[in-house]
Amino acid sequence: MCACTIIIIQYYGSRKKSYSMNKFHIFIIRCILGAVFAVLLMRFFSPRASLPYSLGLGIFMVGFVYVTEFFRNKKSR
Repeated sequence: MCACTIIIIQYYGSRKKSYSMNKFHIFIIRCILGAVFAVLLMRFFSPRASLPYSLGLGIFMVGFVYVTEFFRNKKSR
């Protein structure tokens, strides 16, 4: 019963702390995920491709995310 009480107290304590991500943090996360998926896709489909091709694919993927986000926000207005 004591452990259950501690967990409930920690849960209510953690609910009070909220952190909203700003646009820069979202950009960094998208860049990291874009780089990881670009390298994985390039290694899977074209194993002999060099690093500039992976970078180009990563930049394209992150850019495409922002283009689709623009159109999604434009439609909801």
